[in-house]
This record gives sequence, structure tokens and C-alpha cells, in this order.
Amino acid sequence: MNTLYMFGRNGYGQLGTGDTQNKSVPTEIMNDIKYVSCGEFHTGLITTDNKLFMFGRNRSGELGTGDTQNKLIPTNVMNDIRYVSCGGWYTGVITTDNKLFMFGYNGFGQLGTGDNEFGQLGTGDKQNRSTPIFVMNNIKYVSCGEDHTGVITTYNKLFMFGRNNNGQLGTGDAQNRLKPTNVMNDIKYVSCGDQHTGVITTDNKLFMFGRNSYRRLGTGDTLERSVPTHVMDDIRYVSCGGYHTGVITTDNKLFMFGYNGNGQLGTGDTQGRSKPTNVMNDIKYVSCGEYTGVITTDNKLFMFGDNGNGQLGTGESGLNTDKCKPIEIMNNVRYVSCSLSHTGVIC
Repeated sequence: MNTLYMFGRNGYGQLGTGDTQNKSVPTEIMNDIKYVSCGEFHTGLITTDNKLFMFGRNRSGELGTGDTQNKLIPTNVMNDIRYVSCGGWYTGVITTDNKLFMFGYNGFGQLGTGDNEFGQLGTGDKQNRSTPIFVMNNIKYVSCGEDHTGVITTYNKLFMFGRNNNGQLGTGDAQNRLKPTNVMNDIKYVSCGDQHTGVITTDNKLFMFGRNSYRRLGTGDTLERSVPTHVMDDIRYVSCGGYHTGVITTDNKLFMFGYNGNGQLGTGDTQGRSKPTNVMNDIKYVSCGEYTGVITTDNKLFMFGDNGNGQLGTGESGLNTDKCKPIEIMNNVRYVSCSLSHTGVIC
């Protein structure tokens, strides 16, 4: 139980195997793991006793180890951590007492510190952070996108910060935010993708905003939205990937929309979808990267989309190995995290 498996691209050691060789089949890494988050080229995981381990690319300090050296094996960085979100080249974590810490690349202000060009760390400066820096109290959830960040407080308030060139912060403009900015209330979930965002209200309404090329917002057009736009009702989960989005309804139906050039919508073709399209039923979880992973209500893992680096776990990789329909990979799966080109699974 609680065994971590990794597969896909490993050029920076993001699989934690101690080498840089890609893996096209699920490879066992550690036991006693309760959560994993795969970023662009780095990975974070939390053990059952709330220890944070990081590995992979570290050029911008996204591992929080105090240096910029890549780590090929899981490295303990913090204790008393209950959640981690790995974004493009940065990371957000929440402690067991609901404090938000951020580290890594800060060129867009995604750390929330207030003094960076785009604000994705929320720290207020332009400096990367190679060690965890405190940003906010009373945080129950964080989502790190490519270079923008969303957090939800214990009072269900949504704060956004970082890059906003396509309105992905939902503030009604295209100005970056260097510090956390309250955008909506009564929010229970947020997912930050490449340059788009999805949120779910406490009454299960889905709102989308940001870049809408490839129709990733599900609005039926390609117009950007700089304010939250209502798209669906009765939604309990949303995952924003690179250029596509997956949502799960309250009755466990999976809907997909956006870019489909590699089959990441699971529709059996490579035609994009401008509106939510029902693809599977009896789904309890979905993770969208540049490809997609879903877990059924009976704990089976299905993968579909780009497989250039073996990230689908099918045992193959390279050209002509993409999957346009969901393919079963593993049983007894509890969690999956998909990224640019590597995958983490907990069984």
C-alpha cells in the first residue's frame, strides 16, 4: 500500500530512479507515500508521516534544497507538510498548520512575494527562491500552473498571483500580480494549467478563465476570458492541462475539451472539442498534463494522449505510440499526477 510508481521522461532525474534514463513502464520508487505532484521537470511527494521529498530539475531552486543542483533521488526538504503542487519551474507546499510556502522560479511573480516581474511566487520581489519562503496563513489548497498560482483559504476565498497575460488570474485585466489577490469567494477547488484556470464553487459550478486557444475553456469559442466565466453545473473536480481540460461531474462522468492533437481527450480521434464532451463514466479522478490519466471508481488507471517519452506507461515510446482512446495500465490505483512528460502513480 501507498507505493509510488514513476514513468516517462527522466532527463533531469524527475522519476527519482537515481539515473536519467526514461522509463516506459511503471517503476517502483518508494513506499509509504500519500501524495505526489509532477511539475514540468521536477517532482514532489509527501510520505504518510508528512515529510516532503523533492527530486528532478533544480535550475531555478524549484526543489527547495538551497542550491540549484538537480537531484536524481528523492531528497527530504521539509517536514510537517500535508500538500505539494509542482508547477512549471516552481513549487508550492502547505504545512499541517495551513501555512503556504513557495520556492523556485519567480520570473512571473508566481511565488507571491510581491517583488518579481510576474509574481508567480507571491513573494513581492524578482528573486528566485531556492529555499521555502512563507507567503500566507490559513491556506487549505494551492495549485501551481506553468507560471501562475491559485490558492484557497480555509474560508473558501480564492487568491491568484503570477503571470496574467491571457487573463488567467481572473482579475478582469492582463496585469500580472506580484502578491496574492482575492478574485472569488465560496470556492472549493482551483486548477491552474498552462495559461488557463478552472475553479469550482461550493455549490459545484465550474468557472473557467484565461487563454482560450484550442478552446480549452469549453466555452464553444476561442475568445480569452479575463473574468471567471460559468461553463457547467454539477461539477466536483477539474484539471487544467497544457492546452486541454478535464472535469468530473457529481455523478462521476468525465467530460473533456480543448486541444486533442495527440489524443489527450480520449475521444478516439485527434479533433479538438470546443465544448465539454462526455468521454467516460464511473470516473473518480482525472489529471491533465500534456496527456491525460484517469482513475475509475473501481481504482483502475487509464491513460491516453502523447506518449513520446513513455509517459503513458504502456511499455513503448516515441513516434506513433500515442493513444487516442483510454488504455488500461494498472489496478488498485489511488492517485495519478500527469505533467509535461512524466507521470507519478500511487497504489
